[in-house]
Amino acid sequence: IVDSVGESFQFQASTDPYLTFLTTRIYAGAEYRVLPKLDVSALSRTEIFDRRPHFALTMAGSYSPLKFLHGTISYTVSNYKFDQIGFGLAIGRRGAQFYLASDHIPVRYVRDAASGILWPYNARLINFRFGLNLVFGCDEQEETGRAGGGRRSGPGSRKLCPAYD
Repeated sequence: IVDSVGESFQFQASTDPYLTFLTTRIYAGAEYRVLPKLDVSALSRTEIFDRRPHFALTMAGSYSPLKFLHGTISYTVSNYKFDQIGFGLAIGRRGAQFYLASDHIPVRYVRDAASGILWPYNARLINFRFGLNLVFGCDEQEETGRAGGGRRSGPGSRKLCPAYD
C-alpha cells in the first residue's frame, strides 16, 4: 500500500515565487446585562474565503449565581445548520478557574433497537474542552472615584481586578 500511495504522488521542486492569503475573519459582538447576575450576548463571525463571505451568528445567555460559579448556554446558526447548541461552566475566581465547555451538542437522538441506548442522530462532531485558567500579575487596583481622576483610598474604596470586573 505504501508503494502504491508513494507512486501516486509526483513532486517537483520549484523556486518560483508564490503568494497566498490567510482567511479574513471579521467579528462583531455585543453583551447586555439583563439582571445583575444574567447577561445575554450575540457574536457575528464572517469568514471570507473562496471570494465569498460565510456567516455565523451565536446568541448566548450567561448566569453567575455565585461569585465563583458561572454558566453559559449558546445557540449558533452556521453553515445552514440551525441545531448547534453549546454550554460552558466555570468554577473559580482570582488566581485559578476550572472550566468545561462544549458545542455542537446533538439535539436529535435515536434509540438502538438491540441495546436501547440513545445515540446522536446524524451528528458529525461534538467538541468538549476542559482546563484550568491561571491568572498571573492581576494585582488589586484601587478604583478612581473623585472628579479629576484622583485615587481614593481608605476603608470605603472598592478593590477590583480588571480581568474580573
